[in-house]
Amino acid sequence: MTTSRAGDLDDAFLVVLAAEMLHDIGNMVHRIGHIEYSAILVSQLLPCWLSELYPDPEQEQLILGFIPSCIASHDGSPPPLTVKTDVPIEIAVYLSNSAGIFQVQEILARKVVVTPLKDRVRIVVSARPESPLADQRIIQKVVFTNGRFRVAQDE
Repeated sequence: MTTSRAGDLDDAFLVVLAAEMLHDIGNMVHRIGHIEYSAILVSQLLPCWLSELYPDPEQEQLILGFIPSCIASHDGSPPPLTVKTDVPIEIAVYLSNSAGIFQVQEILARKVVVTPLKDRVRIVVSARPESPLADQRIIQKVVFTNGRFRVAQDE
């Protein structure tokens, strides 16, 4: 948004916030195809709200165009067209059982690797059981950088 000069940083925050809050609104129609329904519903709902923030109809339409795009690509298919941040991100995940590492790899990482952010995101997953005998860990820690996971030692 800011790179294309369609809006400033506040506009970009609005787009990301609106897309994040409304990306599942299509579930009210049906779970299957809810992403497409969400993009359509948002395109119908947002103009009445955006017109209060953007008195210039041209700017309103620019902003409105970015939100369904973010919604349509929130699960990585199709790949996002926009980068939602310009700074590196570290996501720290602490688990009481190492079995949850699989969930991070299969759900979160798959969404990250198909975005323009993949080289800017680091995910650190650590298994920290409440008691030493609660989890027979094979892997204690993995780190996701540059689009790949690697087993890591405590840093």
